[in-house]
Amino acid sequence: MTALPKGSERILISFTAPQLRALTRPAGQKRLEQLIAQAHAQGLRVELLLGEATWVLPGRRQALLDLLAPLRNLAFDGLHLDLERSQLPPAQQPSWDEAVVDTLRAVRAAIDWPLALTTHYRELQAPDFARRIQDTGVTELVAMVYVSNPVRAAEIARPLLQGPPGLRLAVAQSIERSLPPDESNYLLGQTQALRRWHQLSQALETLPGFSGIVVQSWDEFKKARP
Repeated sequence: MTALPKGSERILISFTAPQLRALTRPAGQKRLEQLIAQAHAQGLRVELLLGEATWVLPGRRQALLDLLAPLRNLAFDGLHLDLERSQLPPAQQPSWDEAVVDTLRAVRAAIDWPLALTTHYRELQAPDFARRIQDTGVTELVAMVYVSNPVRAAEIARPLLQGPPGLRLAVAQSIERSLPPDESNYLLGQTQALRRWHQLSQALETLPGFSGIVVQSWDEFKKARP
């Protein structure tokens, strides 16, 4: 964690299914507690990131709740759910709006951690969507603005920050090698990417509710040239 860029405030960490099961055992819990204590000593929050598009479907919602049940007492600082309409089969995409609200409401009733939703920024442009999400108990939205130009990314994000009072919003950026240069900063390298994210953050930091930049992903960042 000491290798994280200066100014980092949190880590969103995901696990494989076997790793999640290991966290429910005493040895796994102890290692997690040590990791979180180390992060907190450096001023970092550690939040659990889970993503599976089909969890919004009524027939799959219980699978998410069953996954969370043995994890709910772990010492994470929050839960982020990455739920994207575009990852559903086309026939099921029209019902995503209602389905994601129902899923978030069910999750909110099942956990004590602060809850955040990560999804594509276009979803947040729909009238009343942010308010409906806030009504489920979500306290933060993470808008996936995979636009590498910081000026354009700020233009997209500013209107999203006009949401309901009390609802925070972070902007997700990408440094994934698999994405084109207009979406990802991978080809620019670490130094230039950090400069762009700093520029984007400065453009938004005075707006109420802005909670920072989230980058996908740390593994890809380490692989990028300096």
